[in-house]
Amino acid sequence: MENNLIASKEIGDYRIKVYTDPCPICPTSWNLMGIFLWNYSDGGGLSRNCSWEEAFGKNAYLRDCSINYALRCLILENADRKKIIKALKGKKGEKFFDMKLVYCPNSHCWELLSNTAKPDVQHYVLGEFKPEELEDGYIFEQLANVLKKDELVQVVEKYAENIALIEWSSTGYSQGDYVEGIAYCDKERFDKMGFEPDGDWKEKAKSMMLGESETIGNWMWGNVYMYDLDKKVEFTKHYKDGRPDEDGFEWEEVNSCGGYYRDSPYDLIEEVAKDYKLTEESDTTQMPSVKDLKVVYGNEHQGVPNILWSYECDGIDLFFIGEDGKVEYVFDHGSIDDFVGVPGNFAVRSEDYDYALAYNDAFNKYWSMGDDCPYDCFDDYISEHPINKATDM
Repeated sequence: MENNLIASKEIGDYRIKVYTDPCPICPTSWNLMGIFLWNYSDGGGLSRNCSWEEAFGKNAYLRDCSINYALRCLILENADRKKIIKALKGKKGEKFFDMKLVYCPNSHCWELLSNTAKPDVQHYVLGEFKPEELEDGYIFEQLANVLKKDELVQVVEKYAENIALIEWSSTGYSQGDYVEGIAYCDKERFDKMGFEPDGDWKEKAKSMMLGESETIGNWMWGNVYMYDLDKKVEFTKHYKDGRPDEDGFEWEEVNSCGGYYRDSPYDLIEEVAKDYKLTEESDTTQMPSVKDLKVVYGNEHQGVPNILWSYECDGIDLFFIGEDGKVEYVFDHGSIDDFVGVPGNFAVRSEDYDYALAYNDAFNKYWSMGDDCPYDCFDDYISEHPINKATDM
């Protein structure tokens, strides 16, 4: 994996190494807000990784699909036809892309004319429609076929009130790497995401789809990363033949995780450092700090309060401390229910075995004071007897 190493940083006694994720998942396989379609700059048509099956149906063929076709379908299925007809019959043809519907008494048909906003330019008849054809959808099929992509987008945005639509693009590390596409969702899809029905749902949907497009862009250009967090462990090498001792250290893995879609590997380094509260002055006594151990009080059983901690998170363990001060069990994941009914024992959130023992020792000292204890709770005791290392107890 070292061949994939692209960034590394030491912070105190910790080291964060970032690698390219060798098997990133295309975000379109997730439960996204938007249905995403995009073309590559080489004109090769829709990518097979986009949401084309979701847009066109499971029986569709990729070669028959395009962004323009998807936009035409959105217009035919969702646009307010009465508003479009009204715009086409308006006095100024420029209200609908220089097109206008004019009734011809001789043929008893409506003629769809082009170039109507330019009086000195010859008008072209794009089609003739009987009155009933203005209602059955035939004219909208004709319109959708003559409109260009940017015009189709405008029609969807203006006349399809049930559709939230964005245009997006992404550029990779090479100037030749470029994609552009659309994303859309309807009100039903938005509601299924579980958002509160307040404010402008379209604006919320568009904002989410723009964020999703950035994630897709990171996937396209290989900006998906994994990290290793290592802790420096010092040691002294002792030679039996009389040579002087040598001090050294080695790195022990604290945690590792992948699947981070970020603009830069250094963004991930900053994120990991923040999550683990690492600073340039970090040393082995600062992660986690006393306040980060967060002892939580549980219910009382048999007159003895159970002090419990339960937390589900990658890389954070649940330490089950027995009455003898030993770590009896370690759970990667657990719940308070795992500990309820076990008087006198408690769990501590910590990456450090010594901290768990230190908290156990502190609790035993506090508990042994009995009725003479001047503290109202264990938190007060800890605040006046801060824990730094197990050896300090």
